Amino acid sequence: MKAVLEKIAPLHPDKVPPQGSVMAGTTPWGDQLYRLRRARSKSVPAYDEDGKRMYRRSLTGDKLYPMNRPELYEEELLFYLHSEGNGNVVMVPWSPPTQEQIDQKKRKETIKEMQEKLAEKLVDSGMSPDEAVARLVGGVPMTEYVVDDEPAVEETVAEVVVEKPKKKKAKKAPPVDESGRVVFPYMYGPGMWKLSDESTFRGKKADAIEAEKALKVDLPSY
Repeated sequence: MKAVLEKIAPLHPDKVPPQGSVMAGTTPWGDQLYRLRRARSKSVPAYDEDGKRMYRRSLTGDKLYPMNRPELYEEELLFYLHSEGNGNVVMVPWSPPTQEQIDQKKRKETIKEMQEKLAEKLVDSGMSPDEAVARLVGGVPMTEYVVDDEPAVEETVAEVVVEKPKKKKAKKAPPVDESGRVVFPYMYGPGMWKLSDESTFRGKKADAIEAEKALKVDLPSY
């Protein structure tokens, strides 16, 4: 069954927008944008002529639950069409990026460009990153230091920290029956099944059982 499913090519029908849609430009990656105005309704609280909340009441006049009424409004949708590869075409809502999002994207691109140019300059000049930082902040290179004539000697005791080796997660053994024989098929990963001929089957448990039965039927009889 796995081999049959893999041979099915993706199905991409024509992208036909809903009736009433008008073209409204394209996305940054080139998909056609459409604009559609459609009537919608939403539930809002219901009030009587005196402005009091209306309730559904029992036969005795007791309040059961508040009542609502539908309110119509017009929705404007900006979208593009996307084929899911299985014969379905869906509408994907889209909104243009805000000025803040545009500025953030431009800033990231500028930083990346500066990093590349700065790295090229450092490599061409043979300067290390520490020396470049020292010159930028107006200090001395980090490789330079001053040694006193009679440096003070301070005795220190090194602390040795021994890290315990991490335990490896034990591999789960395959299931066995009462006689100790391995039960096939068995799952060794999400959706992955091992068959008795050491082959791997991918799919549901019921399909894996059928594949195992097929192996036993194909065995020659003597």
